[in-house]
Amino acid sequence: MVLWDPNRDHDARRYEKPADFFRALKKCHASGKGYRVALTPPKPSPDMFEDWCAALWAVLDGHHLTYAIAEEYGAVCRNAGGIDVQRDENHYLCWTQGRKFGLVWQATSQRPQSISKDALENAGIIYAGSMGTLAAKRVGAEIEVDAKALRATQRGNFWYWDTGMLRAEERHIFTPDDSHGTEKKIIRPN
Repeated sequence: MVLWDPNRDHDARRYEKPADFFRALKKCHASGKGYRVALTPPKPSPDMFEDWCAALWAVLDGHHLTYAIAEEYGAVCRNAGGIDVQRDENHYLCWTQGRKFGLVWQATSQRPQSISKDALENAGIIYAGSMGTLAAKRVGAEIEVDAKALRATQRGNFWYWDTGMLRAEERHIFTPDDSHGTEKKIIRPN
């Protein structure tokens, strides 16, 4: 597993300096054993994310699955349009061809309206919770859920869509505990 984890949300061997992360990823991948390695940059940027994508692309071989998680993905997209192939070639390759080489990509964002259209259009599965008007229109159009219904989604519920579905469906994922503002019970989706 290869992680872009600026907020330290996941357990992993983590590195703040890109050069240290690249060396560690290369060494872990060469070992042939499983690994969880994360780049936790103190100042995330689209250029640094492109470098992370280059390292991810380098370890994809098509012989086994490589899981990648990009937290706060919308913050490292240069715009909501297409990924600039000249400027962010590896970012583009990971989204458009990574699956052919065993990439299982998960991206999260609090601002889905910032996510590149290449990522949104190439996603095989989308979970969408309540969001602002502009985001609801964009994501709702992609998963064929009315923006008003998306905006009205209750905390703990998400719209689930995957490429094999005719329609997205609303699913209960967790029950909020309002006394502490944290999750009380997590229900794992199938």
